Amino acid sequence: MALVALGGAGPMHGCALAEELDVPRLLVPPYPGVTAALGLLLSDIRYDIGQSWVRETGRVGEAALEEQLAALTARARELLAQTGHEEDGQLEFSADMRYLGQAYNLTVPLPPPPVTAGSTAEAERSFVEAHRKAYDYVLPDTPTEIVALRVRAVVPAEPVVWEVAGAGRDDAFLGRRKVHMNGEWLECDVLDRARLGTGDLVHGPAIIDQEDTTTVVLPGWQAETVAAGSLLLTRRDHA
Repeated sequence: MALVALGGAGPMHGCALAEELDVPRLLVPPYPGVTAALGLLLSDIRYDIGQSWVRETGRVGEAALEEQLAALTARARELLAQTGHEEDGQLEFSADMRYLGQAYNLTVPLPPPPVTAGSTAEAERSFVEAHRKAYDYVLPDTPTEIVALRVRAVVPAEPVVWEVAGAGRDDAFLGRRKVHMNGEWLECDVLDRARLGTGDLVHGPAIIDQEDTTTVVLPGWQAETVAAGSLLLTRRDHA
């Protein structure tokens, strides 16, 4: 088991919190102080568009459904065009469905256009199966209805390969200074995280600096630069 230290303050207090919880390992990702912003930048571009459209499933006309999906598609393409991704966006269609008389819906896949005679039947089969999984029963004698139509436009994010470019521990050493830890002043090595190389070990007490946070390595702990540039802090009695 390991804790994951996020935020600007997480790596500062991670070891102390792990000791309090008796957790022997702490993982510090490459940029913990900006994790949320980094996640946003590395996420897929996605637009979700919905339109209320209440119809009994068995009475839905192909032309009417085709018209609604075409309108949703046009709106999705317009949004993709605003970000320069009109051609490479992927469209996923779905429908909110329920049994007649129900007050809650389930969202199920809807076959993409062009609409055929089997499109609504396929959606209904998906709904019945989803209802069975969610509630452990179905109502075979009760008609279903479509409540809303949806389209999701997705532009997949480019994969990111994290690399450790540091030259090694000696190059990362910035000096020594006194730090108050566990009720006493201790002489600590101070290191630049960006210069640490894969496999480098840092024994506590130590301070590892970077632009978005500071990692405090308490006495009795060690930090190792592992895959993708993360720091794995381990209590030495568990190393």
